Amino acid sequence: MNFCHDLAHSVSTLGEIVFLRQHPYALPCFTAALVPLAGFVFTTLFFKETLPSTIAGKKRQAPEGASPDDEVAQPPSALESQGALPLRALMTRHILVLLLNSAFVGGTEAACGVLLTLMYPTEIEYGGLGLSSYTIGVIMSFIGIMLGVSSLIIYPWLMARYSAKQVYRVCYAGYLASPILFSLMNFIARRRGAVDTPVWVLIGLQLLTGSVSVHAFGTMSVLLSQVTHGELMGAINGLVQTVACSIRMFAPLVTSALFSLSQEKNVLGGTMVYLLLELFIISHCGH
Repeated sequence: MNFCHDLAHSVSTLGEIVFLRQHPYALPCFTAALVPLAGFVFTTLFFKETLPSTIAGKKRQAPEGASPDDEVAQPPSALESQGALPLRALMTRHILVLLLNSAFVGGTEAACGVLLTLMYPTEIEYGGLGLSSYTIGVIMSFIGIMLGVSSLIIYPWLMARYSAKQVYRVCYAGYLASPILFSLMNFIARRRGAVDTPVWVLIGLQLLTGSVSVHAFGTMSVLLSQVTHGELMGAINGLVQTVACSIRMFAPLVTSALFSLSQEKNVLGGTMVYLLLELFIISHCGH
């Protein structure tokens, strides 16, 4: 993204385009948007539909003897023949716990992500670290590398030795370190007047714990498959994603507002937002 930003400013390349000079962040945004766009195009062209109602519609439209999507198994389930179950019938104790977990994971991850983007570029005296855009880009690249390594090595190792519930608890508990490390990084940077070795050690530790915590999402999918039947998995997964996305809509707004309030009013020395987030995480640990 920093490379794209530099290209947008370079006079000899894309900097000749007036739009990119006036909107230097447009090119990085367009570049990032190509990833989901490529996924959408690939899925549309090469994936086969498995939704029974859609397949049935294609069969009705197809001429006699034709059998579109023959490769896809499509036996109608007993539940589908009886019609959709009411929402209340899905609300068992296990499903409610799963929805609660998805709300906490979604809210915690969104809050930590917002604090990361707020703190890194904000000046030290205003509660941040005052890092340059290039430095932040390098850190984000390392985050991607660490997530890839942990997905290939750490997560499979944990799932092979422990139950999904145990792995979920460990991964979610990893979020406990983030609020503490945020406040410590700014505290040390204020004392030393710059971001030097001790602060970088804390940043590295935060990246390490974050690369473990993010797998709470993957473990949620495993837990979902364990507590639901095949016929209900689509409906339950829809509920889980709805709850998580709803929380993720409001978490950035609340977190950024609390960060601004903490720094502007110097509430608890500017650490109020971290204390509240820590209490939020603690309240869910062990569930």
